[in-house]
Amino acid sequence: MNWEGILHKFMNKFGSTISERLAFVVGDRKIHPWAKSIGVSKGTIESVMNKGGMPGAETLGIIRRAENVRIDWLLEGRGTPFYVAPCASDQAAASLLDELLSEEQWEVTVVSDHHRLAFVLSQPGSHSVKDQFIDYTIVEVIVGPLGPASILTLRKRNGTLFYTYLDAALMEQLEKGEIGTYKLFDREKGLLNARVPIDVTSPVFDDFKDPSMPVVAIEEVELLLHYRMLDKDKKQAVQKIISAMTPDPDEGELPAPSM
Repeated sequence: MNWEGILHKFMNKFGSTISERLAFVVGDRKIHPWAKSIGVSKGTIESVMNKGGMPGAETLGIIRRAENVRIDWLLEGRGTPFYVAPCASDQAAASLLDELLSEEQWEVTVVSDHHRLAFVLSQPGSHSVKDQFIDYTIVEVIVGPLGPASILTLRKRNGTLFYTYLDAALMEQLEKGEIGTYKLFDREKGLLNARVPIDVTSPVFDDFKDPSMPVVAIEEVELLLHYRMLDKDKKQAVQKIISAMTPDPDEGELPAPSM
């Protein structure tokens, strides 16, 4: 399979149309009550879901805020479904945390599978639609090689931290931007429902005290996140391409392409 074919399948993983991708975002919720709850009219949502209509800028903004969904993904299938902040290093994560926590009152949930960390920051928000205020949850998800520097930043803040465990598969989905606001915070089935308050000396941080965390380019972090989104067959196809492009150390460098 060529690169174009791999990219096509990758982009269509969650649906090949706006209506299919929006159905992925909505999940097991009923479409009309969901639309009403975030301030989108029945006519607008039916146009998108049943008639191939294109949502307007205001509707896209409402969906983006309510679900933490990426507009480029929703419209074109490019990138990951939901926003995450991939940090190239622990220090970069610490800087981002410091900036966010110094400006607003965030509730911070530490998420771990005992091998890696992620931080989910949340706070209540609201927007006005036709003189009606709609409440939603503002979410920031920070991923990357998190460790001592970012943990120290958390320890400097006042306020309660929360902790929850996710298994390796869910942790990978969170890192890849495949888990949105609904799946995290739904009152009945949210992944963060079982979180517990912790303090800054909690033993959950003990596995992440190694100061020699790797520093990588942000492009490498994003590339890794995209690679993790592929299924097993696509990963094997990519590995074959990489192997074919890697020079044999006994043969020297690859020949330069002819012009």
